[in-house]
Amino acid sequence: MVAPISFCVQFVQKMGGSGGQRSRSKPRSVDAVKEVSYKLDALADEELRKWSTAHGYSDKGTRAKLLEQLEGHADGILDPCRSAGVKNLPLAPPPFTLSQIQAAIPRHCFKRR
Repeated sequence: MVAPISFCVQFVQKMGGSGGQRSRSKPRSVDAVKEVSYKLDALADEELRKWSTAHGYSDKGTRAKLLEQLEGHADGILDPCRSAGVKNLPLAPPPFTLSQIQAAIPRHCFKRR
């Protein structure tokens, strides 16, 4: 069922425009400083440096820099199901190549029967 035209016009007028109009927001002040909160704010600096090194970042720098770098990894770091013995994914490439793996598997394993 299609809504009557009068309803559509009233709805558009209620929403503040006839379509295609942009609402103008107040210009932002240059002096306004955005307060940033990070998920890892509760961690100590030593803990942040440890996680920064584990994820391949430099552990040098300010607390704010460490928090900014680790923000994308915060959910994994704070995961309650993560056990203490779990290591992060390896950041360095493995010491072998795909062609070495294929060469180690006999040719008859790749043939269809």
